Amino acid sequence: MMVGSSEHFIAFTGAGISTSAGIPDYRSGMDTVLPTGPGCWEKAANKGKKGSKATMRTSIAKAIPTKSHMGFVGLMEAGFLKFIISQNVDGLH
Repeated sequence: MMVGSSEHFIAFTGAGISTSAGIPDYRSGMDTVLPTGPGCWEKAANKGKKGSKATMRTSIAKAIPTKSHMGFVGLMEAGFLKFIISQNVDGLH
């Protein structure tokens, strides 16, 4: 197992891990299949135009960690994952 034998196993995450928690990302296009709908930059660029509707949005304050987030916690607690680097500001890690 590569993870178990590695000396410095780290994870680098971004918006994709938190979209399943209902937190929209910034870059998804108007034609996204994500239940969070288009990203905020895309919505701003297309303000007033018809497009995808968000069906699942959660405020950061109400979001709860997903199985992916908790998987990283489990890897850290087991001593495998040494560091996690995230571009997110949601604090779910």
